[in-house]
Amino acid sequence: MYATFEGDNTILLQLVAKRPLSDYTSELKNVDRAGIGRFISQRAEVLAKRHTPWARLGQSVSDRGNARRAFDSMRGAEFQEEMLADRARIKVEEVALALRKTARMSPADAAAEVNKHQVEMLDAARAHADLVRWRAFTAGIEALEDEGSKAVLTDVRDLFGLTAINDDLAWFLLSGMISTQRGRQIEGDLRRLLWRLRPHVLDLVAAFDIRPGHVRAPIALGGEQERQDEAAAYFRARRASSDAPVSEKAARDAEKRARRGQGRKGSSR
Repeated sequence: MYATFEGDNTILLQLVAKRPLSDYTSELKNVDRAGIGRFISQRAEVLAKRHTPWARLGQSVSDRGNARRAFDSMRGAEFQEEMLADRARIKVEEVALALRKTARMSPADAAAEVNKHQVEMLDAARAHADLVRWRAFTAGIEALEDEGSKAVLTDVRDLFGLTAINDDLAWFLLSGMISTQRGRQIEGDLRRLLWRLRPHVLDLVAAFDIRPGHVRAPIALGGEQERQDEAAAYFRARRASSDAPVSEKAARDAEKRARRGQGRKGSSR
């Protein structure tokens, strides 16, 4: 069990990537003839989506150019899970296939080869983590009994799912997994979800029960207010003293009053 890491989350992501890669490699080693058939079928499906328009065409036919229908389709749990699950599986699979030759290398050469694929490994880890979080959130929603809470949290889930897809939109488009119409309108759909959630934002934040003591920030614990009060008292004392510097604004106002006074004297003569 890993508890803490020094630095950023890169090391943790490497460990996250290692688990599905190890599982995938073990699965391939122990696969039977039927499993080989499934593997070949999956690879053929991936290549077909990339090089033929059938998946995108199916989405376009389903949406029929209607933005509302496309929005409802993308908010469907089936669509989001399919997108996130396929992305995680394909990215893990492609890294695993790229690293197959390391089994025949010396430990030093194998480590060097793994280092060449660090970017892809971290990308696969993030895709895997997005899928795990989406599924956990969906399972939590399904366990709710209150329909109001379920509706709001479904919007939160959809916001997370569509944001994950939008953040990797180029990959989904190039992989043939999402139509250009859906890709084009996803930004607008995210804004629509944000407006739906806007009345519930304070309640959602309050649900975390984050108190000033948890934040431990000076601005939350009163330290910043103490500094502001101290500064205000200092400037009040300076203004009340005889040696306080004259502000630029006060100097300009005094100069204007002096000019107006001289103008009145000249006109009275």
